[in-house]
Amino acid sequence: TFDRAIIDRETHGICKIICDKNGYILGAQILGTRSGEIIQEMQTAKIFGKKFTELFKVMHAYPTYSEVIWHAAQDA
Repeated sequence: TFDRAIIDRETHGICKIICDKNGYILGAQILGTRSGEIIQEMQTAKIFGKKFTELFKVMHAYPTYSEVIWHAAQDA
């Protein structure tokens, strides 16, 4: 759970990113509050051929729901 979700009392959700062995995004599933806004970042990275881990380099505003992508990319 991330700070923005805690502030909004929206603590349920999941983010699943599937990558190939080279780290390129094959697909993503995001369920929860603001998921429609968050998935757009995944689609943009996929269209421009960026590796998922490169999204860690992108500045994400704090606190926001899209922070989930930044944390996932950092963990990858």
